[in-house]
This record gives sequence, structure tokens and C-alpha cells, in this order.
Amino acid sequence: MRTRRVLCSFFFVIQYMTVSQEDNKRVAFTSIAYPTESGEKDAVLLAESIRTYAGLVSQAPIWYFIPKIGREFSDSAKNKLISLKVELIPFDAKTEGMQVPFTAQVIAKSLAESKALGNTELLLWLNTNGLMINEPKDFILPDAKSLGYRPVHHILVGSRYKEPIDAFWRLVFEVCNVPEERIFSMTTHIDNEEIRPYFNAGTLAIRPEKHLFQRYHDVFFKVYQEPAFLKFYQKDERYAVFIH
Repeated sequence: MRTRRVLCSFFFVIQYMTVSQEDNKRVAFTSIAYPTESGEKDAVLLAESIRTYAGLVSQAPIWYFIPKIGREFSDSAKNKLISLKVELIPFDAKTEGMQVPFTAQVIAKSLAESKALGNTELLLWLNTNGLMINEPKDFILPDAKSLGYRPVHHILVGSRYKEPIDAFWRLVFEVCNVPEERIFSMTTHIDNEEIRPYFNAGTLAIRPEKHLFQRYHDVFFKVYQEPAFLKFYQKDERYAVFIH
């Protein structure tokens, strides 16, 4: 599978050039929106920025998946999003066993992909702590490509490309069935470190028929509680934060 990088500047500000009128009919924006005060503000700001600045794709569908966490969106936020033609989709984020950060996002991605099948050619995932400030040219994938991505901001728990693969990343590549000869390099876009593949899960473009989000979901929930991973969480809590 060939991939294409989706680049953006710090704090998820997305800035691109032009796309075609036809792309407005074949893309959908999606995200997870948390029913908290800050989550509501972020969700509204992202939707407003898409409708205002995304140019020829500014009227593409926007789907927000809302985890059921014991509270709902406020009426004011809900009404504002409805006026922006955002579809709000509640979902059950509860899972069996331990909880780690961002498990709800993994679930939401698979649900968004299922909804997109047969409804849109390209699914554009943006975390809501971002703003669209121009037409998202690089999100419109060429026919030969199935995934648009960008590297993480900082190396954090990443694996430097010119150093031996550490035990954590060797385990990740193993459970994802990635042979060593398929491992390529990318560069973190804040601290400029050359690393092995470590994708920013908050900015992705996919073709729904490839079922990448479903595969992501299935692998994550199959392995994230395995004892081999638990020892890393215990060693450094950042592994639990970024396992997704």
C-alpha cells in the first residue's frame, strides 16, 4: 500500500491550497467530540473553520462521534453544530478490562469508517483541537493511494531511525505484522527527529473500503492489555498514553 503524508503546523493548524469542486461530493470530515466544556468549544471551532475556510470542500459532511460518558452536549453547543450541518452520533465508549487514554478514539474511528462505506470515497479524520484555514489539498488522495498521514510532533516514545529498534517498537511491529524491511523513516515536525513509523492519530485520510480503521481497532483491542505491553505502561506512563 502506498501512503502520502498529510502535513500541518503546530497545534493541528491545517493549511493547504486548492481542490476540485467534485471533491466536495466525495469526502467527509469526521472526529470524536467530547461532551465537556473544552470539548464543545473545540468541536464548534473546528466545524466553523471547515465551513468557512475549506473552500470547495467546505460543505462536505461533518460527522462527530460523541462518547457516552454520563453527560451530553449542552443545548447551545448542539444547536450551533446542527446549524453548521454537523451530524452528531452518540456511541458507547465502554470497553472490557483496563482503560487507557484514547480508547474511545479508536472505537470512533472504526465507527466512522463503517458509516463512510458506500457514502464517501475519502474519510478525513481531524481531532477537534485543530483549525482548517485553507482548502485541504493534501487530504485529497490520488487514486493510487489509500492513506494520508503525518508524523507525530515530538519523538516522545518513538524509535530513532538510526538507532537499534527498542523492545517496545519491536513488539509493536510484531503485533502489526510489519517486517523489518518494510520499516521506513519519517521526521517529527517539531523537534525534527528521524524516526521509525510513528503516526499522529489525530490527522488521517483514508479510503474506507480498505478497512484500515477497522484493522487498527481490531489489533489495538487484541493486544493493548497483553502482559508484554503492560510492563511498558508500568515503566513509563507515556506508553499507556500513546499506545493508540
